[in-house]
Amino acid sequence: MNTSDRSHETPRRFEPMLLLVWGLPAVVVVAGLVTLGIAIRAGQLDASSDAVRRMAQVQQTDMRADAQALRRGLSASLRVEDGALQLQLLGAGEADDALSLHFEHPSNSKLDRHIALQRDGSVWTARIDLPVADHWRLVLRASDASWRLDGELRGHSGIAVLSPRFGHG
Repeated sequence: MNTSDRSHETPRRFEPMLLLVWGLPAVVVVAGLVTLGIAIRAGQLDASSDAVRRMAQVQQTDMRADAQALRRGLSASLRVEDGALQLQLLGAGEADDALSLHFEHPSNSKLDRHIALQRDGSVWTARIDLPVADHWRLVLRASDASWRLDGELRGHSGIAVLSPRFGHG
């Protein structure tokens, strides 16, 4: 009887349920540590290049430059064609001889471009070599940063309108 009991005994080998009991939690712990490492190395990646003040969970951006552009009634039209950029500034008040224009890529800050525009009569011009992208956020600033205009360059149209962030109100 003793020999017949041994013949019905399950042979000792690797049990698949052991993989579920120990393997899945181990995989989850490793994946969590990898995700934590990625998050720590990424640092602070803000979608906005503006100076941001963080208070608890709220981010606050200084909007005085936008309010100044709105008070002065400023807006701009931009045209980019074959690496030549032309910008026409519209609105009240005297304008600077030099303006800065920032092309910000929405997902890859390595593609961002910052250029200085030089006045040529009533138009500001520059040469720019833009990487291929379907969308750019544009920020036009005075040399003293007293005002700011925002806009978007979409697709391959090469034309954009820049205005204060909050439009007319």
